[in-house]
Amino acid sequence: MIGHEYWIQAETDSEQNELLDMFRGFHDFRIENVNYTSAHDQIDLLLEYDTREFSVLLRFMGNVSMNFIPLKEYPADWLMGSSIGNTNQGQIVWSGDEDINANDLPNDVLWISGNSLHYVFLDKNGEPQKLPDDMIHQVWHRYNFETREYEDIEKEFHPRYCEFEDDV
Repeated sequence: MIGHEYWIQAETDSEQNELLDMFRGFHDFRIENVNYTSAHDQIDLLLEYDTREFSVLLRFMGNVSMNFIPLKEYPADWLMGSSIGNTNQGQIVWSGDEDINANDLPNDVLWISGNSLHYVFLDKNGEPQKLPDDMIHQVWHRYNFETREYEDIEKEFHPRYCEFEDDV
């Protein structure tokens, strides 16, 4: 696997929440490609940011399933947000809409599930890269309605890179 040292795990609730937060719920991302590989029992979901400067590849592995519904909000399938959660059976589910319950998946929303989820940051040429420092150490600008001023909130993420055997 090319660039295998850059793959990140999103197994725990905390890691899944960090994935969503780090990429702002995939708001302003577009579904560029969905690829199912039966021999590996995996589904790859390629999400491209609207500046086209980078993409994120989500890889669902083991007992994968998908409900493919094209998005309806924009003609180019730009996401407004997304959800990640765990089912009662231990599956990890990503959905192309916000606030979706992994145990009560609607029929009219794109969702993908699997036993595990890994992801990788891709540069504008589609090459796997280590997460840039500005993705790991972010400053969020939030409007405070009480003070009527913007506040800077520093947010730091702690991605857990996958460990692979040397012979991969």
